[in-house]
Amino acid sequence: MNIDPKQIKELRDMTGAGIVECKNALAEANLDINKACEILMKKGILRADKYSSKTTTVGFIGTYIHNGRVGALVELDCETDFVARNTEFQELLHDLCLHIVGMKPLAVDKDNLDPNFIKQQEEIIREQLKDSLASKPAEVQKKMVEGKLNKDIIKSKCLLEQDFVNQDRFKGTVKDYIKSKIGKFGENIKVARFSLFELGKETVMCEASQTQTPSNEK
Repeated sequence: MNIDPKQIKELRDMTGAGIVECKNALAEANLDINKACEILMKKGILRADKYSSKTTTVGFIGTYIHNGRVGALVELDCETDFVARNTEFQELLHDLCLHIVGMKPLAVDKDNLDPNFIKQQEEIIREQLKDSLASKPAEVQKKMVEGKLNKDIIKSKCLLEQDFVNQDRFKGTVKDYIKSKIGKFGENIKVARFSLFELGKETVMCEASQTQTPSNEK
């Protein structure tokens, strides 16, 4: 099968995978670049999970300020100084700063969300779904509320669960974007903490939980 080098480059830019991996994925996907991306992500995720328990003791702090009105300060950690100084790691850090400014998450992951905020959102959801919940058993009601909470709140407010802001650069969630780099570098990478500053508004400051690491859990 003839594969356009431009497609290979595009897929590499999207996933961080090697040339051979991209060619094989495109062939397997019959040149459908989105399907090829999914294939590589699944393989990358498997590789990334090997490193999820590794301690991240070094890294870099990145910043981005947009028009002097909103800015982000992000600490991205990894295992070695060699990776921390790698251009792609630095690009990932910059991309995360841009994403946080654009998407304004409230937490790194769901474990970092304020319990009072979650409780408040659950009450709102129960009120929204009260007619549908009325005839359902308690266990079904719980699952319905949790499902809507995950879809409407967790995915929109938690950094790792958000769709990456620039889908032309990487198609998938922030979690998957980080996983693609973990798979490529062969060592763990995680967002340790971030702050979001917006003129005239309260600063959002979030430190990741000790267990926070990109995994297959949704």
